[in-house]
Amino acid sequence: MNYKLSKLFFEREINNTIVLEAHATGEKIELFEDAFLSEYRDIKLNKGTNTISTELEKALHSRNILVDENFDDESYIDGRIKFTEDNLFSLIILPTEQCNLRCSYCYEDFKNKDLSDEHYDLLLKEIESQILNDNKTIIHIGWFGGEPTLKLDKVLWFNNKIIELTNNNNAEFSSHITTNGTLLNQENFARMIDARIDNFQVTIDGHHHDEQRAFADGSGSFDIIYNNIENMLKTDYEFTLMIRVNVASSEFKPEFYELFNEFKHDERVGFRINPVFSSNGVEIQSIKENRAGALSQREYIKEAGFPLIEERNTKLLKDSCYATCKSSFVVRADGTLAKCTVALYNPLNAVGYLCEKNNKIEVDEKMHEAWVAKRVDAKCRSCDKFASCYNRGCPLSFVNNKDRKHYCEEIVNHA
Repeated sequence: MNYKLSKLFFEREINNTIVLEAHATGEKIELFEDAFLSEYRDIKLNKGTNTISTELEKALHSRNILVDENFDDESYIDGRIKFTEDNLFSLIILPTEQCNLRCSYCYEDFKNKDLSDEHYDLLLKEIESQILNDNKTIIHIGWFGGEPTLKLDKVLWFNNKIIELTNNNNAEFSSHITTNGTLLNQENFARMIDARIDNFQVTIDGHHHDEQRAFADGSGSFDIIYNNIENMLKTDYEFTLMIRVNVASSEFKPEFYELFNEFKHDERVGFRINPVFSSNGVEIQSIKENRAGALSQREYIKEAGFPLIEERNTKLLKDSCYATCKSSFVVRADGTLAKCTVALYNPLNAVGYLCEKNNKIEVDEKMHEAWVAKRVDAKCRSCDKFASCYNRGCPLSFVNNKDRKHYCEEIVNHA
């Protein structure tokens, strides 16, 4: 039997070490010994091997990097996507669209207020139906805003209801929150952990933070957020924390990252550096200076030994967007059903609503299809990022431009 190299991995070379990211298993293989490097290069040169007998061949084969010559990468990925969509029901809920900060780059207008009790009840019934009638076995709830911790009691009440529901029906449950961190004090953090919220995204914008992320009265928020993060990381709780740094210029001060020296080896925390981009709900346009600033900060913190979230993630479809998943929706505070948390005011993002009259979620399937359609073509199949991207990055770029063929025709750079 003959074996070939699949597309289910990503290769990069760093200082005479070849790093292979195995998307199927989420593992990394580092080749630095001369014998392994030579053997791997021979496999590449020969476009495969005739046997699975050596230590390296076995390691590559077990991770779906070296596969049977008849293996179909695309069918494998399609199967994994179908399995996820058949089993997962995911909601990102905006319990309120109000916020206690007034960030300089924020795209929200704060007109909608709070999700109603009737809508919470409808969502609980929908999730129960997804489990009992649609055989969903994985429920995921994300919390977004506005600032979701302004409605923390309601958030925790809802999560505890889902915990009870999933426990009674042998379903899995996970939950994450995107929060500005101002109310993430020790008591609230412990309550959230108890309610299965164990994945956090908090933004803290370096030495420009208080200029960019001030309270509504104009006062700074840096010290409060930093103290809350520090207290989180001093606990023994199991959780993950993404510290997002939004870059609005090419200037930065390394002293900011030095504040986190104590935690640079804590596997629970990682940084994500993003350029600030403007959004009017119709188009997204990256700002060149911000992108350059983000790239320079990424390089600095990598050299300084701080963990980057994107460096850790080696999973299949790691660069795809949640909005491409058929079983994932955003629930706005007025009951509108959307796909994307960025383009909240884009009419093409409103794919349904919570219908109190029929007591269920109503989805416009035609509008929804524009977000989740498969867009893989020959260019994608020849790309070395085939299995991490699969042309599923930022579907908003396709929804806004029907003639667009590939996400990598760069409009916005979130990476």
